[in-house]
Amino acid sequence: MQVAVPLTLYRKPYNLFVAGFIGSPPMNLLKGKIEQRPEGLAFAETSDKAGLTIPLKGPVTKLASRYVGKNVVFGVRPEHITEGSLSACVPVESTVDIAEPMGSESLVSLKAGTGNLIARIHGEHLFHMGQPLTAQINMEKVHLFEAESEKAIR
Repeated sequence: MQVAVPLTLYRKPYNLFVAGFIGSPPMNLLKGKIEQRPEGLAFAETSDKAGLTIPLKGPVTKLASRYVGKNVVFGVRPEHITEGSLSACVPVESTVDIAEPMGSESLVSLKAGTGNLIARIHGEHLFHMGQPLTAQINMEKVHLFEAESEKAIR
């Protein structure tokens, strides 16, 4: 159980339950492993097919370095996935599955790897089903959780 002010629950969830409970739409949670690759650490989604691989950079690499080869859950909130590029972001190739334009932002379901990611993309955009989209994940805002204990990796 975690007792804290709402912003702390949002920014630093103690476990998967809190991470998935706070926020709407809820945090994207992907199961996989931390892998050491020639170009550096990466999160690799667990899948029989071509799973999503996300290169890690920034503060999360220090946390991930203790979990190479171990099962983890990678979490990123929809508002931390964008269309524009920031220095803290890594690109993820995806395809628009469903888009819900809401005026100043759009909720976009993206097919990436074996599953879907929900993105909250700011701006007045019109996305179309099947449209390719290079989503940008803000690596300064991602969360890692131990797969077995479901506790946040700190």
